[in-house]
Amino acid sequence: MPYKVFVAGEEALAADANSYLMSQTVPRFTNATQRTSQLTAPVLNQLSMRDDRPGVLERWNGTAWVNLANMFHSQVTAQVNITNASAASAQEIINPGSVAYDGAPVVLEFFAPAVSLPPQAGALLIVNLFDGASDLGYFGALGNPAAAQHIAPMFLRRVITPTVGNHNYKVAGWLGAGTGTGFFFAGAGAGAGAYGPIYLSATKVT
Repeated sequence: MPYKVFVAGEEALAADANSYLMSQTVPRFTNATQRTSQLTAPVLNQLSMRDDRPGVLERWNGTAWVNLANMFHSQVTAQVNITNASAASAQEIINPGSVAYDGAPVVLEFFAPAVSLPPQAGALLIVNLFDGASDLGYFGALGNPAAAQHIAPMFLRRVITPTVGNHNYKVAGWLGAGTGTGFFFAGAGAGAGAYGPIYLSATKVT
């Protein structure tokens, strides 16, 4: 879409307003349904925002609306307990749902403020990354060197290049060794002694 400089006294026609002004601003919509009904012919690289996704800027890539930079940021404030002992039965820690991607590489970032392993020497807590039902392998792990309780934060990052379309990246955990329960502590982060949230986010590589 070309950029037009209007001069003093020039007549601004409806076609000018639609082609230049409306297409080169960032319109705001309540949700995707309203956007589809009101913005029926978006142009390549046009931007928009939705009230149900505050802070997320979306771009029309020619066939779909995709997030411009921060693909998503999702968090949970409830503690997650891990007792299962296989990747096939890994227990979900955080699931942001399906998100549209345009094929550009993204950084997936996972954080848990405190993780506790079973108090056994050699206990191992493994975190796997999934795309829907597809296991993408180990995202990270914590091991216990002694028969005592150990608590540590967990911060993981991975660069991945998704295919164009929707993907549901999520994180699940399981016990690779030892028995008992592993804990992912989380909270709203409000007040003294309160844990902050567990989060998973994706950001485009720039």
